[in-house]
Amino acid sequence: MRSGSWSAGEPVRGQGMVRPVTAGTRGASIRDVARAAGVSISTVSRVVNGTAPVAPATRERVEAAIEALGYRPSAIARQLASRSSGTVGLLVPHLSDPACAMVAEGVEAAARARKLSVILCQTGSCGEAEHLVRLAELRVAGVVVVASEPDGEEPRDGCYRTLAGEVPLVLAGTGAGAVRVDEREAGYLAAGHLLELGHEKLAFLGGSAGSTVVRRRLEGIERALREAGMEYGSTLHLPGGSGFEDGRAAFGRLARREDRPTGLVCVSDLLAAGVLRAAAEMDLGVPEDLSVVGIDDVSLSRCFSPPLTTVARPLRELGRLAVEELVALMAGSEPGTCELKPELVVRGSTGPPDGREEG
Repeated sequence: MRSGSWSAGEPVRGQGMVRPVTAGTRGASIRDVARAAGVSISTVSRVVNGTAPVAPATRERVEAAIEALGYRPSAIARQLASRSSGTVGLLVPHLSDPACAMVAEGVEAAARARKLSVILCQTGSCGEAEHLVRLAELRVAGVVVVASEPDGEEPRDGCYRTLAGEVPLVLAGTGAGAVRVDEREAGYLAAGHLLELGHEKLAFLGGSAGSTVVRRRLEGIERALREAGMEYGSTLHLPGGSGFEDGRAAFGRLARREDRPTGLVCVSDLLAAGVLRAAAEMDLGVPEDLSVVGIDDVSLSRCFSPPLTTVARPLRELGRLAVEELVALMAGSEPGTCELKPELVVRGSTGPPDGREEG
């Protein structure tokens, strides 16, 4: 075989002959394709990225060279040429939070099904704005933001205007989100379960008083109390965080009260786990002395001692639907909203007060 001939020993089909290139160990470059097809590099780029019309005969010659050389376009180069990418951003408050991980699983699975890659960012205490600017610079195709509620205040709209007019953005999981959970129903299910068991003194632990999610859960608790003929003032709210140590601290404060509630609704399963630990350290039985309901239904809730009664939020489905909404926005559709329904999951952490048999 002559030096410079095709390794397959055949000329490339097309209008005219395609100029041969010498085979080597490196992958073919766009320059190799241009030289083999007898065109400019910009013409090859237009064929690969579809950024401008190319004559049919020229396109055929370029495509034949690409196939013969086994050329694989650079994803970065294509991103720069098209001013976008097959990548979406995902912003979550805390990677250590199992609830955030469940949303991320749903986002990643839905994105993978759409042949999209995901850039995962942890916002933590620094907020979302800095990450949004960086993602815009990376020319992502869109962004899903799981905001930091219920730990913090409702996010201000300003930080989400960063990408306005540039990159589609879906806010998920919060009171103002395009894709969210019915938080009033979550509070209603948790409180209603405790009231049906006979508890008359309830408390809601954790979450910021300024959070839309917390406010809506409290509205759901109020509805359950009203339907049971009880006053809302009989429910105590102890604001705070949503983690394990937050639960231990919150119950430590609550346990010192003479009128300690017997039924607790916790802002998250992790906070509920902290409550269970604190109760055990005080030799209080669950559910004999205290009934505890979490919210989220993370996988670990089955492993707590006792297994945690909780309100399951469909977090993986929330992540999946956030991607579907984002893809619709990327295609030019008008923004929509979707509210998912939670479900009560009864396990071993709830029972009648004072160990009474259920009536």
